[in-house]
Amino acid sequence: MCAALTMAGTLTFSANEISAEPVWEERRFIASRAGRTIPGVLWLPIQAEPVAALVLVQHGGSGSKHDPSVLESASALVSAGMAVAAIDGPIHGERRRAPADKAALLAEFIAYWRETPQIEDYAQDWIHVLNGLLDLPVLRSARVGWLGLSMGTAYGLEVLARQPAIEAAVIGKWSSQYLHGTALVAAAEHVSASVLFIQHWDDEIFDRSGTLELFDRIAAADKRLYVYPGSHSGRSREELDASQAHLARLVRPRNGLPRRHES
Repeated sequence: MCAALTMAGTLTFSANEISAEPVWEERRFIASRAGRTIPGVLWLPIQAEPVAALVLVQHGGSGSKHDPSVLESASALVSAGMAVAAIDGPIHGERRRAPADKAALLAEFIAYWRETPQIEDYAQDWIHVLNGLLDLPVLRSARVGWLGLSMGTAYGLEVLARQPAIEAAVIGKWSSQYLHGTALVAAAEHVSASVLFIQHWDDEIFDRSGTLELFDRIAAADKRLYVYPGSHSGRSREELDASQAHLARLVRPRNGLPRRHES
């Protein structure tokens, strides 16, 4: 591990680590915006050439950027040749003053979302980080994707609406009928990325009709709905494989043309 601080545009990288299992290079970074820090991590395939795709992964309401589900997704995507970046949510991970267990953190996030979710402000955190990442030589030509369910959809829709350069997204497990649903529907109507939307049929938090309505309001011409059995939490291997397959389009040349980032 290298503990020296290195600057890359708007990002400050504090440590690089090569991992044998999973096989990747992990780079932790800090971004600064609006007087606050944004803790993040970047995972890269171990290869010399530029990476074809970058997937932004947003954890759920009870997690952090190093949540097991984030690491599982990152491992699958990096193994397929993609880079993966994650940041801590607005009251999560290294943004917190004191740690909390999952149940307490989820309850705190629900209260935060009810009162002051700061949807646009947090979306700007992600956009600021994305711009910094795309300044890295290894990612300068990368196509961009998004993976975020539940809280990752609550904030992700705003990111997708503001960043049409994001070409593919896996979202879901949220309802238009939940708190601040009007804002999410408004964002959904400006999403152009190819969308895989995931719903859990027996979700005890988000109602079926509102979840289907949110999917219906997504403006993207290419969108598909996958429905799986089970309650809100958890993810099957089938879901993970479907998510990876949807995002894998980012590493394929577009109509035979060279890959490039479109701004």
